[in-house]
Amino acid sequence: MAIKKYTRRDLLGRMGGSAAAATLLPFLPYTELQAQQSDRKRYCYWFTPVMPTMGNVVNACLPSKSGGDVKDLVFPQNGGYNALNEMAHKIAYYRGMTNKAANNPLSGGHASSSATMLVGSPAKGGGGGGTSTILEGKNGGITLAGASSIDQWMSEEFKRQGKIFPISDLRYGYETDKSPGKANLYTNSFLNGREKLRERNPQNTFDAIFGITGNKMGGGQGPAINAETHILDYVKDELKHLERQLSLIDKERLQNHIQAIDDYVLTQQATSSGTGDCDLPGAGQFAVERMDHVINAFTKLNAIAFNCDLTRIAGAMWGPYQGGTGFHAIPDEPMSNINNNSTWHGASHGSGGNGSAFCAAVMKYRAKIFVNLLKEFDSFKEPDGSTLLDNSIVHWYVEVMPPHSKNDLLNMIGGGAGHFKTGKQLVVPGATNKLLVSILNAMGFDRQDYGAHKEGPIPSKYLA
Repeated sequence: MAIKKYTRRDLLGRMGGSAAAATLLPFLPYTELQAQQSDRKRYCYWFTPVMPTMGNVVNACLPSKSGGDVKDLVFPQNGGYNALNEMAHKIAYYRGMTNKAANNPLSGGHASSSATMLVGSPAKGGGGGGTSTILEGKNGGITLAGASSIDQWMSEEFKRQGKIFPISDLRYGYETDKSPGKANLYTNSFLNGREKLRERNPQNTFDAIFGITGNKMGGGQGPAINAETHILDYVKDELKHLERQLSLIDKERLQNHIQAIDDYVLTQQATSSGTGDCDLPGAGQFAVERMDHVINAFTKLNAIAFNCDLTRIAGAMWGPYQGGTGFHAIPDEPMSNINNNSTWHGASHGSGGNGSAFCAAVMKYRAKIFVNLLKEFDSFKEPDGSTLLDNSIVHWYVEVMPPHSKNDLLNMIGGGAGHFKTGKQLVVPGATNKLLVSILNAMGFDRQDYGAHKEGPIPSKYLA
């Protein structure tokens, strides 16, 4: 006799009420039956700071634009992005678009563009407050005039549709301290013109996912926990009971999901500093092994949260637009230690020693960690045989290209959710708003424009 296909709600109901449900929810991927009833697409943006102003460094990493507007995606073997070739069959590289919404009421070449990339509307100039604060119009800075970035718009729209998730969205990454007198953007996620701050500590995200409050599990309802205790110990009996009622597909997915949680917990325990502090060092004193740990932790938690349907929206921002990060001593990149007296922004202009070689090393490192993000998503199987990556839109963008240009911007889409033409480089002229509209369409929202410069979605020729 075939095993009955239970929904996750059915299974949780058998465990005795809401307290059990709150505790078990993060441990259970959605089931085969639920997959037949609802389409689940996810969006994760992945931002890295500006490209160097040196065109030769950037061009060495990117495929040529020659050869037509649609061609197979292959990165130069000797360039810094050659690691992307491993996952190129699941990447769509859209280039040629311009951030026409970017506005620069302040000095410099990129003062507002990391904000406007996902908002699609220009920032507005304030008064005479200079660059002290450029968000929300404080001190005469700039404002986004009530506009929202697409991640927050989707989160709010899900709520309006009655789709309420335990975590509305995940925002994480590295940010420098908010130093007075500096025009840094501290987030690229905005709701009604106001910034939505990111989480810097993976442990806080872990606690949010698994409902840990006041050192108790299950929203403060369950048993006491501590850093030395494995979280799976608290639900192992319930999981064994549930496993017996699952179909073969769901049983395999549950086992894989639990293994991912186990791997994360063991990794976190092994690399813990013992202080519980996962914050990163400040600018100029950047310990890259710490950054590796933080990125790896957030990547795994992002995939776990998506896989158990705690959220559909996530985003990572690794550094503000200029970046104070020195990226000292990147593993296996000896040229990364030559820029010890400059920030990334300084190096991107060629200062601090051999800036070109240093920037090339950092770009190579970014490509490696993006590949790791895609591979993490790709390791989770969906009930229909596809993967979490196949049903996600992992959007890597850089908002300024050399030399301080908002043209031909880097926009890579990993996975594609069946909407984007992966394995291809696609040259699409026009505003970056086109990509925003197509992302919203891929997520199931019926939109023909977003923000300013209403040019519609990317033409169907360039979509799957």
